[in-house]
Amino acid sequence: MTIQRDPNLDLPSIEAELNYLVPMAEKPYRYNYWPPPGKPATNAAYISRTVRIHDARPIAKGLSLDRKGLARIGRATTVREFDNEDDIRRSYYPEAEDILKELTGATRVVLFDHTIRRAQPGAADRAGGPRRPVSRVHFDQTVTSLGRDLLATYLTRCEGLTSSY
Repeated sequence: MTIQRDPNLDLPSIEAELNYLVPMAEKPYRYNYWPPPGKPATNAAYISRTVRIHDARPIAKGLSLDRKGLARIGRATTVREFDNEDDIRRSYYPEAEDILKELTGATRVVLFDHTIRRAQPGAADRAGGPRRPVSRVHFDQTVTSLGRDLLATYLTRCEGLTSSY
C-alpha cells in the first residue's frame, strides 16, 4: 500500500471561526424579512467551529471541474462597479455564462441570481442598500426556492426551452 501525502497540508492557510447550525429535532426556519407578529426571526441555534481554510492558488493549475469540482479561472471583466445591478446582469452574467460554456461544453448556461453584500455598521438588512454579510455557513437556495427561481428564469429568458420537455 502506498500512502500519498495530502498536498493541501503544505498550502498557505488561515484558521477562522465559522458558525454551523446545531442539529435540532424540529425543522429550522429563518425569516429573511420581518417575521409574523409574535414569532421569532429564527428557531435555529449555531455553534462556532474553528476550521482551517487553505489557499488553493498555488495548486490552481492542477484543479479542474471534471476532477476536483472546482477551478480557478482568471479572466478580465468589463464590469467596473460591482455595486451596479444593471451592469452585473448586462455584462458580468454573459461573461460568466460564456466562460462556463467554454469550460463545460454546455450549449446554454443561464445565471439567475446574485446578492451584493457589504458590511455597513448600524444599517438594517434589507433596508434599501446592499445586504449585510452572512454570519453563518449557509446555502442561498432551498429546494423549493431553487426550483421556483429557475423556472421563473427559464420562462422569461429561455424562450422555447421548456417546450421540448
